[in-house]
Amino acid sequence: MRQSSAQFTIEGIVIEPHVLDIDMPAHSSEEASFAVTNVGTGDVKILSVSVLPQAAYSEIKTDIDVSQVAETLSSQESRQLSLTFQVGDFVGEAQFTLTVTFDTVPPGNDPDGYEATASVKLICQPAEPILEIQPSAIDVGIMPGFSVDTAITLVNTGYIGLTSLSLTDPVLPWIQLIRSSQTSLAREESTTAIVRINPPDQIETGVYSDYIIISHDQGQAILPITVEVTELAVADLAFHVLNDMGFTLSDAEIVLWLQESKYAESVGDSIVERSQNLTGVGDENGQVMFDAILAGTYTYEVSAPYHDGLIGTIVVEPGVSQDKDISLQFRPLRAVARTGFIEPSLAP
Repeated sequence: MRQSSAQFTIEGIVIEPHVLDIDMPAHSSEEASFAVTNVGTGDVKILSVSVLPQAAYSEIKTDIDVSQVAETLSSQESRQLSLTFQVGDFVGEAQFTLTVTFDTVPPGNDPDGYEATASVKLICQPAEPILEIQPSAIDVGIMPGFSVDTAITLVNTGYIGLTSLSLTDPVLPWIQLIRSSQTSLAREESTTAIVRINPPDQIETGVYSDYIIISHDQGQAILPITVEVTELAVADLAFHVLNDMGFTLSDAEIVLWLQESKYAESVGDSIVERSQNLTGVGDENGQVMFDAILAGTYTYEVSAPYHDGLIGTIVVEPGVSQDKDISLQFRPLRAVARTGFIEPSLAP
């Protein structure tokens, strides 16, 4: 048998990342680094490096640093280049193409050489702070004479810092704000405050509304507070179970375990005992209902055939009916031989 072999020459430059999105504020600069790699089998000569906008962006200037890029790259050699964007008064998206023109050594058939490109998209936001409040509203149920604390987190998700941060006191005398001493937030910085709700024993039951005004140097926001004062130490809890494709799971099963409750002495022993461990199965609409369970903190476990399970924690407020949406990830069926027949398996 006669064998023959042939050698092939592969030429090419690769730029990584090939696609890059940059989020940045207006009136700022951002530097991006790229690796230029000769993935071919022979040497290549770098002819030019350029960056061109896909539209006219007079407010955006670019600067390329190719000082680390050798004129000739040997096979598998990689060098770094940097590209700096200086953005003025521009808000929106801007597209650029980074191009490296090269030729083989010795030169190839194309007199203009060959090109490798990368795409860069700038997403320019206003240069201002953005105050995000978590949660965006406080809505609790509570019995007279009890106390509950709710933590609120303030996060600056904008591109510059904010100053003069202040929070007003609630109007109702039995709602207390425990402030942080922080009055400024840098970009991505956060602070926390506590809202303590403690209605007196003699208060009338009903729904009470209040608010906190949160101000800073660029504006203000309102955090609404709704409190349902009730004599009921129990509440209804409903789960709605879907999968990640949006289909309801009528065969879902949920198990609840009571972790702790400050209201156990306000109800009979039968309710406390029943609430320790509960199991519910979904109806045709994927609803799993738990009626008149003791208010407190529960751990729940959700399962359904051919889906990944889910474990979580939920707080049940006194006298406040709650709805909880659950999404389970579908696991495709896989045939597995067992005792002479084929059955579906949940294993990946």
